[in-house]
Amino acid sequence: GVMTKHYRKRGASCVNELFVTPEWTPHKAIATGIKTSYSVSGMSGWWFEPYVTAKAPIIGTPQDPTLVAMVTLGASFTYNYFRTSYSACGNGAQAYWIKLSTPWFVTDNFIITPSVSFNWLGNGGNDANRRSEVRAATENPTMIPFKNFGVVAGVSATYTF
Repeated sequence: GVMTKHYRKRGASCVNELFVTPEWTPHKAIATGIKTSYSVSGMSGWWFEPYVTAKAPIIGTPQDPTLVAMVTLGASFTYNYFRTSYSACGNGAQAYWIKLSTPWFVTDNFIITPSVSFNWLGNGGNDANRRSEVRAATENPTMIPFKNFGVVAGVSATYTF
C-alpha cells in the first residue's frame, strides 16, 4: 500500500487483488504451492509467492498432533508490477525467506503458532535501495527503504468453528 499512496499519488494506501493459491501435497509431511495474484487497482501486475513446507510432529502423531515443527522455504517475485520509470522497486525477485514455526494444538479448535522468519532482500528490493530518492537527496548511503536481511518473529492464534 505504501507504493500506491506515495509513488502513484493515490489518496489511499490500498491494493485490490485477485489471488489463487494452488497447493500440492506429494507426501503427508511436504506441501508445495504458489500464491499467484493479480492486482487490479492501486498497483497493477502479477505477484508470485512459491513455497515448500515440511512438517513433522514433535508431540503426538501425524493423525493427532499436539505440537508440530514446520519449516517453510519461500520467495516472492513480481512481473509487470513495477513497470513505470517512477516505480521505486524493480520487477523480479523481491525477497527470499526461511520460516520456522511450531503450531501448538491446544484443543481441537484452538491453535497457537509462534514463528520466526529469516528474510533476504531480492533484486527488486535492491533496485529500490539503489533508486532511493532520500538517499540521493541527502547523499547518505544508509538512507534506504529496505534492509538486506531481517528477522521477523510472531505469534498467531487460530480458532476454528
